[in-house]
Amino acid sequence: ALPIFLGAHSLYAVQPFSSMAIHTAVLFLLLGIGTLAARPRSAFMEVVTSPNLGGVMLRRLLPILLVIVLLLIWIRWKGQVAGFYGTEFGIILITVCDVVAIVLLLWLSAFRLNWFDREQHLAEGQRALLAAIVESSLDAILSKDLSGKITSWNKGAERLYGYTAAEIIGKPVTTLIPEEAKEEVNEFLRKISLGQRVTAKDTVRLRKDGSVVHVSLIISPVHDHEGNVIGASAIAHDITTRKEQEAALRESEERFRLFIEHAPAALAMFDREMRYLQASHRWRTDYGLADRQLFGVSHYKIFPEVPERWREAHRRGLAGEVLRAESDYFDRPDGSRQLIRWEIRPWRDRTGGVGGILIFTEDITARKQAEEELRRAKGEAEA
Repeated sequence: ALPIFLGAHSLYAVQPFSSMAIHTAVLFLLLGIGTLAARPRSAFMEVVTSPNLGGVMLRRLLPILLVIVLLLIWIRWKGQVAGFYGTEFGIILITVCDVVAIVLLLWLSAFRLNWFDREQHLAEGQRALLAAIVESSLDAILSKDLSGKITSWNKGAERLYGYTAAEIIGKPVTTLIPEEAKEEVNEFLRKISLGQRVTAKDTVRLRKDGSVVHVSLIISPVHDHEGNVIGASAIAHDITTRKEQEAALRESEERFRLFIEHAPAALAMFDREMRYLQASHRWRTDYGLADRQLFGVSHYKIFPEVPERWREAHRRGLAGEVLRAESDYFDRPDGSRQLIRWEIRPWRDRTGGVGGILIFTEDITARKQAEEELRRAKGEAEA
């Protein structure tokens, strides 16, 4: 086919070879290409099909080079046939053009290889930085495949769980999960296989020594270059101290609630809007509120006719003052009047600001009556 393409009919006269039809030559060419393509992993074709830089460069360079060489040969032949130059000049021209074309292609290939090399070094540097960040993280960072086997393990995971990487990699992630929490693994893997993310999941895990640690989990799917989910990465933050503090706070709040509930005096706790937070049994009894739901209800809604002097005392208490009165009167809902001793104290929230007030009252009606009777009896005796 090549002699016909170049018009070199004299090549057909070379002995002992004979001429070949163009379609036969094309079929032989295709047969040769098919033979090579049938074994893409053979020693010769492996270089061409390799995904590495060498294979990429060869696949890009070889077709261009073949086309350029054939085109230069055809142009040289057409110029010689047209009488622009002779055979010797044609040979020199095609040689120089081939050299220039090859050098130019090599330069372009070297430029591309250098660019790929820089990109690769940059990517390797970013991967190394990411690996250093993961390795030095105080949080436990691990990865697992879709079967649940652990595939990577950083120093934070070693500190949190007690296992070294050599001890835990290749083992199922259920090694770290208590029996009562193992059902969540299947749910996590199901979400991860769908490409979903599990965030801020507070749960428990097991250390190497068998102790339980409270962790906050963030689990994300890991994708390959084609976007397929091949596993999951998990970041676990130790929240044991926080859980202990929350439990201690709940216990403290419960003790405080019980203290108010069972206090022998009339005691109530209000927020800044004078809504009930807590009230002792004595308070409920003294003010006829035993059967009412008080939490979140405004004191002024229950007692709309609260005297202005007490409203002013409430406002001053919410401003941070401590107020008290040794004797004051209170008009009960049933129309009776009683004498009380009261005290108002602000209470502080976690930020240090006034969160509301505590009101303590004591019914001193009987005591005042007794004191009055004692004074009257003493006066009569002196008379």
